[in-house]
Amino acid sequence: MVKRGKQPAPSALKILKGERKDRINKAEPQPLILSNNKPTVELNPAQEQIFHEYAQRLTRQRVLTENDVDMLSIYVREYCWYRYYMLLIEREGAILENDKGNKYEHPASNLANKHLKNVMAIAPHFGFSPSTRSRISVNEDQKVNPFKQLQK
Repeated sequence: MVKRGKQPAPSALKILKGERKDRINKAEPQPLILSNNKPTVELNPAQEQIFHEYAQRLTRQRVLTENDVDMLSIYVREYCWYRYYMLLIEREGAILENDKGNKYEHPASNLANKHLKNVMAIAPHFGFSPSTRSRISVNEDQKVNPFKQLQK
């Protein structure tokens, strides 16, 4: 079930702003940053190219983790469908006219809107964005962060 209200700030941002320690999620999962940028679902060549562009950008920013590859693959697929329908609408026009002269909205606009909603909904799921990742808590036995072990 989706929580209502304002998205919480990421824990890293809360720390930088000097937030009270009791308001910071100490059990926030720390997934590993990925260097292997291969899609986990089958994509066509155009989708795969966009996937690699996004993956390289997110890897440079040290944002793409092992948990995010599936969602990025689905995001790219939905985004490509959205772009396809928008190009179709741009080519044929947003308003069409039938044989009787009645005007109607292009049928692809409903499909474009559907895929845009999917694109916009993917980011917060499964901790894809930092703000939603701060809502997740894991048990101590599940939490493994090799960098924290090296700091000790």
